[in-house]
Amino acid sequence: MQVNETYITYRTKVNTTSKFNKEEKKISASRRDKDDPSHIPPRKMASTTNPIYFLHIGKTGGTSMDKLMQKILEQQRPVFRKYIGNGHYDWTYIQQQQQIRESKGFPEFKGDDKKNKNNDDDDEYKASSNADVITFLRHPVTRAISQFYYSKTMRWARDKNSTFIYKTLDEYLDNPEDFRDPINDGLGGVMYLLGTSQNNWIQSNGIESELKILLRHNKTAACIRAAKRLDETTWFGLLEDLDRSMKLLQFTMDLDRVPVFPMSNAAGGTRRYPSPSKDAISLIERYLAQDIWLYEYSKRLFNARWDYYVTKNANGHGVYIHPVLPTLPNLHDL
Repeated sequence: MQVNETYITYRTKVNTTSKFNKEEKKISASRRDKDDPSHIPPRKMASTTNPIYFLHIGKTGGTSMDKLMQKILEQQRPVFRKYIGNGHYDWTYIQQQQQIRESKGFPEFKGDDKKNKNNDDDDEYKASSNADVITFLRHPVTRAISQFYYSKTMRWARDKNSTFIYKTLDEYLDNPEDFRDPINDGLGGVMYLLGTSQNNWIQSNGIESELKILLRHNKTAACIRAAKRLDETTWFGLLEDLDRSMKLLQFTMDLDRVPVFPMSNAAGGTRRYPSPSKDAISLIERYLAQDIWLYEYSKRLFNARWDYYVTKNANGHGVYIHPVLPTLPNLHDL
């Protein structure tokens, strides 16, 4: 759906708010069904041969996850699973790739009674029906600090002679100037799940849709929609809860043993530098309200999946209780 540039430029605030409210109400209505205790848990990855998409959020252990998944899938041959990783892309890229695969009649679409589309709206294409989307999350504050120090080592930063490479973390937060990625709310998860990032290093479907523009303005609706997308993942891990994350990966892939997470790019930069001050942490938290809210929800969803799989593994059956959303912060929607 291409953007009507004239509409976007000249729409009134009243009309914009109306569209935001409609989007938020639509998403909230879909969530009410999911809050029922009988909500079905995610399927096991081992139950299909769907392609696996790894939504690689920067500075969350993604390089290690790529290596681990490639090793696991290699060991599972001759069963073949297409793995799409080793790069940064968002949810709209997954939707686009699955639409291409559907048009070409790839195996995961065989036997489908109907097309996987909703009113021919690319934004609503439910890619997770025929693909296993996985991701890794990290607390947004530690992720931001890691990205700050890591970015200082990048060649582009040195070539550009960016001022941030000469600053301490506190000095940078006082005046971020020309580099805002570490404190860009959404790069810790929300933008990847929605496809609303405008960074050229994150692949997307390349379409600046009206919905993307609305979600950049209405941060409340963006949070709710991002939570819904996280619900659609087949598996996700938390870097701060690595042991249980690997155990959940074992459960969903029916592995004989708990996989060992390789420590690539082991956040050496974060450990080499001083611990952040309390003021720095507080300021980063104020910058990252959406991602922190999503992370709080992710912990609830993670625990719900953990409880289900642990009881199912022990007793042969489990009761899945879907978590409620955390209280939404005041996000100053436009």
